[in-house]
Amino acid sequence: MDNQFEHSDLQRIWGALASLLILAIQSKILLVMPPKNTPATRWCPPEEEALVRFLHEHRSEASGGAGNFKQQTFNQLVAAVAPYRKDGSPEKTAAQCKTKWKLVRRISHSISYHIVLIVPDI
Repeated sequence: MDNQFEHSDLQRIWGALASLLILAIQSKILLVMPPKNTPATRWCPPEEEALVRFLHEHRSEASGGAGNFKQQTFNQLVAAVAPYRKDGSPEKTAAQCKTKWKLVRRISHSISYHIVLIVPDI
């Protein structure tokens, strides 16, 4: 029996590993976060996609190349995310957008770091 994997099999395996890693990181972040006195902001996937898409399109505005955006960018982001919110959910604020971006960026950096450790040739 041949023990070599096809390229598509390896892609599926790495995709599954990345998904599990994301889930583990999100769970760990939620466990170490202090409880809030205010209810958590809920984001639906289209809002998250709009946030990432907007900031990617405005990446030249980030200072230092580390994804640190100015407050003005987050103020503009509110309008970009608004069309994607679910009916009845409150409009996101610039502060909520900034907090969400910090979380997404932290998760992305963690995944990149762990993938490089697992597959150093990437």
